[in-house]
Amino acid sequence: MTLLIKIIRKIVPSKIIDFSFNLIKYLLLKYYYRVGEVGWKTSFAGGFKIFNGAKNIRIGKNVSLVNALINAGNEDGKVIIEDNVVFAHDVAIISRGHDYTKKSELRNLAITEKPITIKEGAWIGTRAIVLGGVTVGRNAVVGAGSVVTKDIEDDTISAGNPAKVIKKIVYQENSYNNEYYNTKYFEVRHYQDLDLFLKRMIRGLLPVDLKKVHNAKALDVACGVGIYCKFLGSLGLKEVHGVDFSEDAINSAKENFPKGKFVIGDSKNLPYQTNTFDLILNAHMVEHFTDQEILKFMKESLRVLRPGGKILLITPNGWCPNRFLFPKVWFYDPSHINFSSPVKLAKMLKNVGFSTTKIKQELFSNNGQMGKYVPPKGYYGLSRLDELLPGIFEYALTLANNFPFVLFRDVAYVSATK
Repeated sequence: MTLLIKIIRKIVPSKIIDFSFNLIKYLLLKYYYRVGEVGWKTSFAGGFKIFNGAKNIRIGKNVSLVNALINAGNEDGKVIIEDNVVFAHDVAIISRGHDYTKKSELRNLAITEKPITIKEGAWIGTRAIVLGGVTVGRNAVVGAGSVVTKDIEDDTISAGNPAKVIKKIVYQENSYNNEYYNTKYFEVRHYQDLDLFLKRMIRGLLPVDLKKVHNAKALDVACGVGIYCKFLGSLGLKEVHGVDFSEDAINSAKENFPKGKFVIGDSKNLPYQTNTFDLILNAHMVEHFTDQEILKFMKESLRVLRPGGKILLITPNGWCPNRFLFPKVWFYDPSHINFSSPVKLAKMLKNVGFSTTKIKQELFSNNGQMGKYVPPKGYYGLSRLDELLPGIFEYALTLANNFPFVLFRDVAYVSATK
C-alpha cells in the first residue's frame, strides 16, 4: 500500500492529489457527518466525532479539527468555527449540558444549550474543553487541558481551569518586509510612471467638477516611492498624503513628489484623524496581509475617510487563471501570502461598513485631457491599427472594462464608498 501511494505521488501532480484529498474530506463532513456548513481545506483525523446537532455546526475554510468531539445543540446551541482555526488532539466543544437545579431523572431530561463561537485564527490546545456560551477571540491561544467557561479576548493566551488570560500576544513583523523591500527595491521603481488606464480609473473616482477636485484630500496607503501621489498632485488636489512602513520608500517618495506629505506609519493604525480624506488609494499591499489584517486596514480606511469618500484597492486577482498556469512568474514575490478575488474584497469592504462597492470601475471620460489610449509603438503592430480605425482602442478599453472578463484579469480593481 505504501509503495502504491509513492508511485501515485510520483505519477500524479501534487496539486491534483491535494485537491482530491480536500474534496473527499469536504464530502465526508458535508454528507456523512452532515455538518451544516463546511469550508474548503478543512481536515480531520481518526476519532473525530459529532455527538449531536451536526446541522447547527458551521465550519470555515482551512480548519484543522484532528480528533475533536463536538456536541452541538439546536439553534440555541449552534457551534461556529471560523476560518484558519487549529485544534490540537482530543479537543472537546460542548454546547449542551443539563440543568443542575433539577433533581434525579429530571436533571437528565433538562437539557440546556448555549452557542459557541471560535473566531478566525484561534488555536485550541490538546484536551482543552470549550463549554457553551463562550466566544474564543481571533488568533487567541487556549492552553492544553484548559476549561473555557468565559469569553477569551482576541490575540491573547489563556490557560487553566477555568481558563484565564495570562498574556497578550505581540506579533512579529513579516521578515520579508524588511529583507525584500529594501533600498534596492525602491530605487528600481523610483522613475516608474502609471499607465493611462490607471490614471483614468483614479480620475474617475474623483468628482467631475474641478473645483471639488481642487478641494479634495487624498491618501495613498503603502505609497512606496510616491508614483500615485505624484499623479494625484498633477490633478491639483488640495493635499496629497502618503504613508508607508519603509523609511527608504518615504525618502524616495519625498524626492519624487516634494509637495506631498509623507509619513512612516502602519496601515492597520493610520496616523490620521477621523473624517480627513476624500480618496484613499491602496496598490499592491493586501496580498501581503492575512484576512484579519486586511479587515483592520479596511476599518481604519473607513475611519479616516469623510462621508462620501472613496477607496480603491489594487491587488493581484486571486481568480486569474495565470495564477495557476504560471505560478513561478505570476506576481512572484516571497512575501505574497493572500491572493483575493475582487468579489471577496468587495464583500469584506461591505462587512466593515462601506455603503457601496464596485468591481467594474468607471473610466474618466477623456475629452482630450489625458490623451487617447493607444498601445505603445511596436506593440505587436497594433499601434498602426489606430491610424486605420481612430478610437478603436478607446472603444475596446471601455468594452473590456465592463465585461465579465474583469473578474479574471491579472489585477483586481475594487472601489467602495463610505
